[in-house]
Amino acid sequence: MTEIIQADIFFFTATVGLALLAVLGVIALIYIINILARVRRLTKKAEMEGEFFIDELRRMRHKIEIERFGISGALAMVRRIYSRYF
Repeated sequence: MTEIIQADIFFFTATVGLALLAVLGVIALIYIINILARVRRLTKKAEMEGEFFIDELRRMRHKIEIERFGISGALAMVRRIYSRYF
């Protein structure tokens, strides 16, 4: 009789422990999904900013090559680009 009670206690504690582990696993999975969603948003934002920066560099190169507007104009454009970031 004692062995049956001991086995029941073991299976009960094992079941409770496994259930707690499953709950902790689900919570960890939710956190991981949230982190990955944030990383995705950040990479999209970085990609958009990178495209903007490339476009600005193309415009600056175009102005320098076509319009030949000198060093002061180029520096003003660079200041305008960096003022957006800093």
